[in-house]
Amino acid sequence: MIARWTWPVRGSGARSCPRTFAAGRIVATGVLAARDQADPVRAMRYEGGVHPAYRGRGLGTALLDWAAGAAGVIHAGRFPGRPLSLQCGFPESDDRAAVLFAEHGFTPVRYFRRMTRRLERDNLPPARMPDGFEIVGYRADLDEPMRVAKNEAFAEHWDSTPTPPEMWRSRFTGPEFQPELSPLAVDAATGEIVGLVITHLNQAQTAAMGQRDAHLNNVATLRRARGLGIATALLVTMLQGARERGFGTASLDVDAENATGALGVYGKVGFTVADTWVTYGRDTAA
Repeated sequence: MIARWTWPVRGSGARSCPRTFAAGRIVATGVLAARDQADPVRAMRYEGGVHPAYRGRGLGTALLDWAAGAAGVIHAGRFPGRPLSLQCGFPESDDRAAVLFAEHGFTPVRYFRRMTRRLERDNLPPARMPDGFEIVGYRADLDEPMRVAKNEAFAEHWDSTPTPPEMWRSRFTGPEFQPELSPLAVDAATGEIVGLVITHLNQAQTAAMGQRDAHLNNVATLRRARGLGIATALLVTMLQGARERGFGTASLDVDAENATGALGVYGKVGFTVADTWVTYGRDTAA
């Protein structure tokens, strides 16, 4: 017998989570994350999954129907009348998910490359910084300037909104943050941050794979400092540090349509494409 249990929908920025049980086990679950901004649209992100042994029974459809309904309720409570975009990402090779989302009116809106690099070989290029800039390690007093620099660097990126301080501390420099593997590039004359790398260690993935992966959560260079080799120098510094600390691999996700040349920069330091993820979206006029 399969039983469903749903947490109630809460306030405007809530994360709600329905779970489906069979014989006391969770066999399907979904999470809906709502953004607290609606400029120009309010985006909500749905992530869900069904245990392989319980697929084909309509659980994925039920979860997605729940997400669509909950998104409307949450959105109307905070931004009535503003447009809403419900999104979900999954591997491009997942044909079943593609069919499910297409049946619910979702279409592909963006593609992302997941890139990886092994760290056992000493084949990194030198970390050369251009004149007038230098690399420094992360320090607590640089945390807020680092957040401000990240927001500026990503201002023109697709689907990006400024990260507020509370989200920064929980999702960027929170429990998975690796400060010793998160170098910063600064203007030598002013001390202003012009480039950064934010590296995370996913404990669950480490346990599953049996080796530590240094995941580059963010790599950013301010517009006025691009094209000088700063990102390459930061990446090499981070990769050297990860190898010295016993990490087996490094990974990152990058927008396939990134206009800053990021794909070429990552390839230059040895990253290769492992797979492609697609973001499906459905716009709703609230």
